[in-house]
Amino acid sequence: MDLEFNKNEDEYRLLLSELRRKLHTVHQGGGQKKIDKEHGRGKLTARERIEYLIDN
Repeated sequence: MDLEFNKNEDEYRLLLSELRRKLHTVHQGGGQKKIDKEHGRGKLTARERIEYLIDN
């Protein structure tokens, strides 16, 4: 029983790690490459525009 529990716990931790990684990518707006592309065009990302509006 302990082996099954440990197996499930390890699997859960892997899934949780993957979810956190994906959430980080989503929060970045598609990743650093997309952010650099927008900045290269002289534009702000959507999150940056919203942050600018809220702060000012």
